[in-house]
Amino acid sequence: MDLNLLKIMTYALRLNMVLLITVTFGSFGVTSVQKSFAANVKGLSVIEGDLIHASDLFDGVSKNEDKVIGAAPLPGRDMVLNARTLLRIAVALDLPWRPQSGLEKVVVRRAATIIDENIIADAITDRLNSKGIEGEFNLIFSDSSPVISLPQSENANVHINSFEYDPSNNLFTAELVAPSMDKPLKRLLVNGKVERVIEIPVLNRSIQAGELIQARDVNWIKLPSYKIQHDYILDGEKLVGMTPRRLQIAGEPLKKNEVIEPLIIKRGENVIISYQAGPIELVSEGKAMESGARGDLIRVVNFSSNRSLNATIKDNGIVVVN
Repeated sequence: MDLNLLKIMTYALRLNMVLLITVTFGSFGVTSVQKSFAANVKGLSVIEGDLIHASDLFDGVSKNEDKVIGAAPLPGRDMVLNARTLLRIAVALDLPWRPQSGLEKVVVRRAATIIDENIIADAITDRLNSKGIEGEFNLIFSDSSPVISLPQSENANVHINSFEYDPSNNLFTAELVAPSMDKPLKRLLVNGKVERVIEIPVLNRSIQAGELIQARDVNWIKLPSYKIQHDYILDGEKLVGMTPRRLQIAGEPLKKNEVIEPLIIKRGENVIISYQAGPIELVSEGKAMESGARGDLIRVVNFSSNRSLNATIKDNGIVVVN
C-alpha cells in the first residue's frame, strides 16, 4: 500500500474519533451545566410596587430573592430586560441561572388602574350637560385617545379642575386630575370638539319606484350634524305612504326630491275635471295627458271643448282647474 495513502487513512480515523469524543462529552457537559442551574426566568412579571426585586425576575431562587434590582416602570408601562442584562444580574447576585440563548427576556409590567378614554369622555359629557349642552353628541379629542395611569391601589376616578367651552366652534378644553381633587397624583390637559349627532330615517330594504313605503320599512341611523344636508328628510312619518322616484338603496339618507306621492292618475286615463270659481263648481269629463300623484299639476283634455288644460290632481280620477 502507498505510504501516503496509509497516512491519510490513519489521520481520518483519528479525526473521527476526536469528533465522536467531543460530541459525546460536550453534550454531557452542556446537560450537566443546565442541570446545575435550577432557576428560571419569568417571561412576564406583573408587579405593583415601585421597585423590582430578584424574585420578580427569577423563579426557583432562595438566595437574594428580596434583593432590589432597580426602579419599576411607571404604572401601566412595560420594561424589557434582555438575556445579557439578566445574566449580569444573576452573576452579581450569585443566582443559579444562565441564559440558554440570547433570545431570553423578562417583561416587567407595572400593574395599574387605567382611566381610559370612555371614563374621561363621561366626565366631560357631564360637564357639558351641566352647561346646558343637551342632545346627543360625540367628543372628538384633538390628540390620541387620552389615558391616565394610576397605581393599582388607586380608584379609577377623574375630576375636572378647569373647563372651557366655545359654543361658536364647539371646542372644549379640560384640565383633568386623578384620582381626586385632594389627591391629584396625575394631571392631564385635553382638547377636543363637540360633534352633534342627529338621527335620520332610512329604508331598511331597497324599494323600487312605484312601491309604497310602509312604516315597517323605516329605520333610523345617527350621523354627525356636519354630514346632514339641507334637503335630507328628517321626519320618518313623511316617508310612509310615499314611493321613490327610482330604486332607493337601503341605509342611504333620503332627499326630499327622491320620494313622491304614489301615482294615482296615469296617462290616458279618463278623469273628472272640476272647475271651481268661488262657491260655484262645474264638472266635465276629460282625459289625462300625463301621469301624476296627489297635488301634481298635469295636462288634461276636456272632451266637451277639446281644449287642453292644466289641472291639479285632487284624488283618484279627479282633477281641479282653478
